[in-house]
Parts: sequence; C-alpha cells; structure tokens
Amino acid sequence: RWKCFNNIDRSIRKSREGDGVMKKYKCIKKLILQKYDDDGFVMDNEFFFTKEGSVWELDESDSKLIGGEIRLITTKEGYLDWLEIDKETLEEHFEEIN
Repeated sequence: RWKCFNNIDRSIRKSREGDGVMKKYKCIKKLILQKYDDDGFVMDNEFFFTKEGSVWELDESDSKLIGGEIRLITTKEGYLDWLEIDKETLEEHFEEIN
C-alpha cells in the first residue's frame, strides 16, 4: 500500500487548469500517512493525518512522485497538498462527492 504525502509541490497546479470538472472525494475515515520530501524520500518520524470531511480532487495527470496508484490533491493554507494511495485505501477512507 502506498501512503504518501508532500505539501510543497506546486507544479501540479498546471495539470488542474483547463481540463474541466475533476472528481472530488471527501475523507470519511482518518488516514495516517508517512511524509515524503520533494525528492520522494521518506521523512523519518514525520506523519500527516487526513481530517474527516476534508475534500480532495483526483489528479488524473501522470504526475506521481513515488509511484502511487492514485493521486489526490487539495489546497490548504496556501499550499498545494497531495497524497498517493492505492484503490483499496481510496475506497476505505474516501467517498466520491461529485
């Protein structure tokens, strides 16, 4: 299972522009994710917790930093946050809200 997070990557924003409606997902079950740096390396002893009710968009671009199956993105406090997870984790922790 891939569980990844990084809050610095802003290059994804271009992939979000002009493509029409993106699928949105709401977190329905708290998820603990290992943090990774901008180069895809694990940040030892650093974790991120998704909040129930937080809304994420499916990034359908080919942009994957560490090979996750599904990439979700959200904007929080001026940063573009993303996570990469597998389908099983998506189904267990998120519901589509479009």
